[in-house]
Amino acid sequence: MSVLNMFLKEISITISKIQRNDIEEYLQHKIQNGLSVSRHKQLT
Repeated sequence: MSVLNMFLKEISITISKIQRNDIEEYLQHKIQNGLSVSRHKQLT
């Protein structure tokens, strides 16, 4: 089994453990952080 396959399997197991809601919340948080960071960089 290749490293990539093992990695993908780990991810899918992890994702199935985490509730979908949590993932969406986490992604939204990440996106908002990313936007505020890029906005901050434009200002300076």
